[in-house]
Amino acid sequence: MAITQTHPRALPRAKRMAPDERRAAIVAAATPLIREHGRSVTTGQIAAAAEVSEGTLFHVFADKDAIIDAVIEVELSTDTVVAEIAALDQTLELLDHVVALVDVLRRRHGSVFELMTAVGMRRPPTASGHHDHRAAQATLLRAIADSLDTKRGELRYPPAESAALLRLLTFAATHPAISDGQQISAEQIADVLLYGVARSDSADPARTRDSARTCSC
Repeated sequence: MAITQTHPRALPRAKRMAPDERRAAIVAAATPLIREHGRSVTTGQIAAAAEVSEGTLFHVFADKDAIIDAVIEVELSTDTVVAEIAALDQTLELLDHVVALVDVLRRRHGSVFELMTAVGMRRPPTASGHHDHRAAQATLLRAIADSLDTKRGELRYPPAESAALLRLLTFAATHPAISDGQQISAEQIADVLLYGVARSDSADPARTRDSARTCSC
């Protein structure tokens, strides 16, 4: 009877990439795994997802914690969200414009909160690797203020103050511990920010909203 010899599965051969591309590819592959498994994710799982050997991982990162730190650093970066805000349609009416801003921020906050929970972080680090969280948040607030600047004449507060209020309300409404897990829509957040919770004396609430849109105070 012939004996069939089996060979161990060959390790994946990494595609040739520049160092920065390799690092980015590993981080991208690791991100959904870390969201799912948190710090219990294994380097074997990450290597398989990135289609490289574990040895290749350790040529790029010192250890698993370094990969997790890199994922957090990318997640906390505001580059993508700032670009999304800059790309918003500036011709939208005030309410629709604020809804669009809130929607961008809700996705951003939700993504960050999910990852922080997975890795057991209570708050973002003041500085992480090459990432300065406070500076990134200041950049984000400037982007929101710049977007609102086109509606300056319709706002009761200057764009910078309006941006801070918008971010604060959206943060609180999105954070699961603050909102008690309630699903608060972008439309609700924008409505409360612009018009408050008090009932109007007008029989037609839409008239109050229309007057608020044109207010030059």
